[in-house]
Amino acid sequence: MMLAGWLAAYAAVYSDGSWAADWAEVWKETGAGQPLPEGHALAERRAEVDQAVLANLLRMNLARAAEQ
Repeated sequence: MMLAGWLAAYAAVYSDGSWAADWAEVWKETGAGQPLPEGHALAERRAEVDQAVLANLLRMNLARAAEQ
């Protein structure tokens, strides 16, 4: 799965983040950035994973900016 590969790539370059390959399961049905149908069983987990990924990306970008 391509999303799991992206998560693994982020984990390789930013090991301070907690990147889990199983996070990709929440985007499998619709893709990242696309909403799940209302009442979907993964909606709560998706929100948690989206927040974790966004927080990791923000920390990664702030760390890179501080190095420059």
